[in-house]
Order: sequence, then structure tokens, then C-alpha cells
Amino acid sequence: MASLICCAGEMAACCACRALTSCCGLVSRSVGTRVTYAIMFLTASIAAWILSSSWAEDKMQSTAPSYLDFGCNDNDPSCYGTVAVYRVCLGLVLFHTFMALIMYGVSSSSDPRASIQNSWWPLKLALWLGSIIGCFFIPGSNIEQFQYPSMAGAIVFILIQLVLLVDFAHSLNDKLVAKFQDTQARIWFVLLIGLTFLFNGTAFALTVIMWTYFLPGDSSCRINTFFVTFNFLVCIVLTLVSISGKVQEHNPKSGLLQSSVVTLYSTYLVWSAVSSEPESDYPCNSLTSTDSTQNVAVVIGFILTFISVAYAAVHTGSSSGSSSEMTHVPSSSNSAIIAEQGDKSGRAAQGDDGADDDDESGGVNYSYFAFHLCFALAAMYMAEVLTGWNDISSGNNGFVISQSTAAVWAKMGSSWGVLVLYFWTLIAPMVLSNRDFS
Repeated sequence: MASLICCAGEMAACCACRALTSCCGLVSRSVGTRVTYAIMFLTASIAAWILSSSWAEDKMQSTAPSYLDFGCNDNDPSCYGTVAVYRVCLGLVLFHTFMALIMYGVSSSSDPRASIQNSWWPLKLALWLGSIIGCFFIPGSNIEQFQYPSMAGAIVFILIQLVLLVDFAHSLNDKLVAKFQDTQARIWFVLLIGLTFLFNGTAFALTVIMWTYFLPGDSSCRINTFFVTFNFLVCIVLTLVSISGKVQEHNPKSGLLQSSVVTLYSTYLVWSAVSSEPESDYPCNSLTSTDSTQNVAVVIGFILTFISVAYAAVHTGSSSGSSSEMTHVPSSSNSAIIAEQGDKSGRAAQGDDGADDDDESGGVNYSYFAFHLCFALAAMYMAEVLTGWNDISSGNNGFVISQSTAAVWAKMGSSWGVLVLYFWTLIAPMVLSNRDFS
């Protein structure tokens, strides 16, 4: 089933890129390329999700060929799903890391390597699928080692998610304010306030749930009390700081909507941390034995990851701030470029391949290297989300899958990193007053 989805995704991705850029003309070639990579990532992620299901685990346990070294104990079918997820995600990491290395330093579509990024889809799709399938032939002992760089990459991607979320919140806030100022329609103001209350209210509800189910009053639960209460208090402080006079003076775009997004995201990370605590080490986790809690965490993490990847794919290089990354084109060559674009439009009207619609002749709209690096980190994060950040260790009869205390501290550290990073975005314009943060 998972292999069929990968093959279907391979064809869909190829057709999608061609349809978006040549047939429909909906987007430029650079955006079509990024959307296609996002479709490929989603396809592989869905395949990994299916492989982590109980149905797939039972099938792999009973029908997996002997030459595929899963390294699992036959009495633990969940091991097959965990190892399969790591193999699929490792394939994604290898593919995007390879692409990142090839694309390092590309600054214009005139670079021969740019054609690899924006075309050559049959070859790239074969490499993508081959990387995933090939990882199923890697010995189990090597797959066990992948969990450590995977966890480190997941932590980095959590911080990237925060940057993307805050950027989205800033963009949304600017658009809603602009709509209200242009039309004076109260609906835009109500929507802005409503979203702020929704995000803060959801974060508060999560905090109440954690106080109810993870702080039963036992003295041994002091660590959970610290996790939840500290996050709650710091989020309140950051919200007040975001609307303080000094911050507003140097950063007038700062507001309650952005702080509510950070509050919700940080609270989610704390909830994810305390809900994944091993029962043997943290008896305060009263939901350890309930699969529904872990399923909810997987679903939320999966959705957040793909939203972040999709937003990065479409938005990277489309904002005004990205212009600094583009190679400057002298004004004397503008007429030639316009003539060239007109010629391309004419060829497109005659039915020629829209792959010639190059919107990066003067400079790339985004960093190809950083784009693929972000996708590689996203694959590591997806591996941790789908496996519940579980630990793989070698036992006498195969791998032993268990909840990891290290994962709890990794998530909490990420939550604190999110708060510190957001605090820095608030005070940076004051501290570095000689720099332009607009």
C-alpha cells in the first residue's frame, strides 16, 4: 500500500509541476517547483504514516522478506512500524541532503545546476523513490543510529517552525489591519481579535488539561508543575512585553496576535513533552497508557509539519524581504529581459513547453540550498512525530521500543528555545537600534 502511494505520488508530482507551470499557468516556475517538492514530501509522509499503523505493522511482521533486516522482535509488532518510519524518513533526508549539496551556491537560473532544481523530474523522482526503497535494505543496526541525528534535526526544525509561524502571524496581522484601514469594515477587526482570543484560549485550555491530568498533587510531580506553570507565566510576561510602550516604539508591528501564536505553540510543545513521559520515570502522566493522547500528538505534529513545509515552499522568496537574496539586474538590461519574457509568452501561447517560463533569470527567488536543508530537517522532525519520539535500543531478541526521557527534555528545551527566540525578536530592535528590522 505504501509503495503504491509513493508511485502514485511520483506521477502526481511530475504532473503537478507541469500542470502548474505550463498547462494552467497558475504560478511561476519557481513556485511550481517548490509546490512539487512539497507534494513529494507529503506523499512520503503519508506513506510513513500508513506504515506506522497497526494494520501495516501486522502485515510487515507476517510477510516481510527475510533479506529485509528490520531487527525486530516478533513479539513486538510496533517495532516494525517504528523502524519503517525511520527508513522512509531517512530516505527523504538523504535525497534532500544530496540536493542541498548539489545546489549550494546557485544564484541564477543561468547556472547549469538550476535546471536540476527546476526540471529533470523523472530522474529526480526516480532518485527520491530509490532513496526511500534503498533505505529498507540498510542493516537494522545502522537504522538504530539514525534516531540521534534525527532528534537533533527535529529540535532545529521546531525552531524553524516558530520562525515560520511568527512570520505567518505578522503577515496575517498586517493584512487584517490593512483591510480594516482600507474598508473600515468591522469584520476585519473582529477577525483579528477573534483569532487572538482563539489562540490564547486554546493555549489556556491546554494548560488547564495539563494541570488536571499531569499534576495530580503528588510531591513527585514537581517537575511537571514547574514545566506547566513556568510556561504559563513566561507566556503571560511575553504577551505583556509585546504590547509594552518601548517594544511598540521600536517594533510597531509587534502585537497580541503574534504573541498568541507563540503562546499556543509553546504550550503545545509542553503538552507534547509531558504526555510522552515514560510511566516508569514519571508516574504523574496519567495518560501514558491511552493511545488516544499519542494519536492526537501525532496528528497535530503531522499537520503542523506539513503546514510549515507548504508555507515555506510557497512563501520563501515571495516576500519583500527576499529581494536581498536576489542578484541585482542592471537597469540597462531591463529591456532585454522584458523582450525575452515577451518572447517566452509568445512561445507559450503557441503551445510550447512552459518550462521555459523562467522567473529567475536575474537571480534565484530563494536559496536552493536552504530550501532542501529545511526539507531534510522536516523529514527528521516527521520521523520523531510519527514514532512518538520513542527510543530504539538493542535487546537480546531484537530492538526494544520504549518512551524516551531524552525526548521529554528535548521538547521542553525546544519550548524554552521558542520563548527565548521570540523574546529576542521583541527586544532586538531596541538592542540593535542601528539595524533595520522593518
